[in-house]
Amino acid sequence: MSTLPLYSKLTVADLTLADVEAMAAFVSERVRRALAAQHFESDEWRAALALRSLLNRQVDNTRTVFTPPTCTRELLRARLRQWNSLAGIAETWADCEGYDRDRWNRVHHLDAAEAAQAAQLHLSSL
Repeated sequence: MSTLPLYSKLTVADLTLADVEAMAAFVSERVRRALAAQHFESDEWRAALALRSLLNRQVDNTRTVFTPPTCTRELLRARLRQWNSLAGIAETWADCEGYDRDRWNRVHHLDAAEAAQAAQLHLSSL
């Protein structure tokens, strides 16, 4: 697996609460398996328990910003930050079956307009 972060061609405006829920379920299942495979109170079990706690907090934060139906620029920025944090956890399993390589990646842009502007700026710098 590459150690470089995976980035999506999607923007944060393309993502939904359903994407958050699907990625959260995928990672939660892997963490659950890791906990079940370790001896109770071993260092490995404690590490998986800590990961589960951090994951749950990140999932809650991500759900919170993806729940409101109306979306301001400020909320899009919050979604970008929270999504990228959750995607950073999930990408550990990017090479595993069931990982959605088309959607569960970090994003660079808030929406299509921002992505187009960035592309135009990049082209003008060449």
